[in-house]
Amino acid sequence: MLEWPRPDGTWISSKRARATVSPPHGGLEEEDFAKFSALLQYVDGDYREAETFVQLRRLLGQARRPLHYLAIPPSMFAAVAEGLAQAGLASEARVVVEKPLGAISIPHGSLRAF
Repeated sequence: MLEWPRPDGTWISSKRARATVSPPHGGLEEEDFAKFSALLQYVDGDYREAETFVQLRRLLGQARRPLHYLAIPPSMFAAVAEGLAQAGLASEARVVVEKPLGAISIPHGSLRAF
């Protein structure tokens, strides 16, 4: 099992990732999950600091089309999108935003600006 520390002292584990891709969410064979989980990586940092995105750029190396999964507060969407762009991590990338849609109001189309 792989584990990554969170800033709040809790841990993210491949066990959680496993549960996310298990039925009824789809499911993966053990061999496929092993390949998938080996690719998961965690970067600890402050969303407002350029160094966080420099670290991420180093970690991604020559990745051509990274997927950035943002499970962050909606108030940080713009800062993170800008940090990704300034570090050269937005071109050809995909950004997935996990947000509690009912919790705040975001004008239609405003996420496209990121």
